[in-house]
Amino acid sequence: MKEFAFDKEKAIALAEQLGLTVKLNSDTPGIYCNGKEVNVKEIFPELKKLEEDTCLILSEDEAVKHQSEWEYPVLIRIADKDGDLPPLDNQNQYKGILELYFYDLRITEKEWKDRELEQYPIFTDLQAYQLFSFVRQHKGADSFVIHCGAGVSRSPAIAIGVAKYLEDADLVKRIMDNNRYSPNKHVINVISEML
Repeated sequence: MKEFAFDKEKAIALAEQLGLTVKLNSDTPGIYCNGKEVNVKEIFPELKKLEEDTCLILSEDEAVKHQSEWEYPVLIRIADKDGDLPPLDNQNQYKGILELYFYDLRITEKEWKDRELEQYPIFTDLQAYQLFSFVRQHKGADSFVIHCGAGVSRSPAIAIGVAKYLEDADLVKRIMDNNRYSPNKHVINVISEML
């Protein structure tokens, strides 16, 4: 998680300038407008950013329209093959973009060769090096936006690779424990062997 210095007095003063009622020491603490509680994250967008991890995992549809709130976002795009990636609505917001092409096959490299599936490329050592080089080049990035087709298998696996490279064990655990994701084990194995 990102750190954010929050000045309570300044926040209360701003809320009151906006005509909001601030209750701190009551049975119902919070910020209220006309008797209704207000979502603090709508008033202070910095708090919303606290919920985002270093890696934001999206589907392709989400990524195409995504508008980052960070100052230094970078993007990792994953598709089956070159030419499969649609244009982005907000491409200029990214300080760097890496495109990786491989299929979401859940087999080992040996099985892939034995089954003669070369027409369906899988994640390789070279792509792992490309990933690490990209992360190293953009180590100061505050957001790694990562997408594949559905945002369920390849992009979470790549996000785990980014988190491992950045030595963020907590982020690796959060991704692995999230039921929404089913990270591609082949990708994770290749990345783990390279680190």
